[in-house]
Amino acid sequence: MLQYINLPHELLLKDGIDIKTQKEWEIMYSLKDDRIIFPIRDEIGSLVGVKARATNNEEENKYIYHYPVSKSKMLFGLYKTLPYIKEKNEAIVFEAEKSTIKSWGYGYKNSVAIGGKTISEAQAMLLAKLQVPIVLAFDKDCTKEDIKKSANMLRKYFVEIYIIYDKKNILDEKESPVDNLTKWRYLYKNHKYKIGGV
Repeated sequence: MLQYINLPHELLLKDGIDIKTQKEWEIMYSLKDDRIIFPIRDEIGSLVGVKARATNNEEENKYIYHYPVSKSKMLFGLYKTLPYIKEKNEAIVFEAEKSTIKSWGYGYKNSVAIGGKTISEAQAMLLAKLQVPIVLAFDKDCTKEDIKKSANMLRKYFVEIYIIYDKKNILDEKESPVDNLTKWRYLYKNHKYKIGGV
């Protein structure tokens, strides 16, 4: 990653990801194309890809891969979060890598991200191997069909499944449950529902 500089970014600070958290997750900056860099590591910590976020919100492709990775075959963050998942006896599953990083900064370190809206077969197997209850914490715009598909994928492995569900409509249209700490604490405490599994 020699083409990147080790520099926290103001845009992420505004998003609620402090400098300490940015450093812990090795977030960097690309001078070449003015993008924020997220290293992608597999469950044993090996670097397998690099995701880049545009700093200009008007950019057509907000996220691109400088070094592509088969995201459907891995769980982002697991190499760091596994001890906390075991300690809490729970794995929170977010869509985006940024949500896992953000929740870490908030002190909720027992999460992973799937890099999309539905859990793949490979990801379901990895989650089942954790042998802990799974909490789906998908973005507000995630459809019932997406949730059902992910839940059904996990049910095959007899996993205990919960969902953070925004019954009160406190999230904005495309907001992640963890985008705002106050909203996240409220949803996690009051709107976590068992939806199936064992």
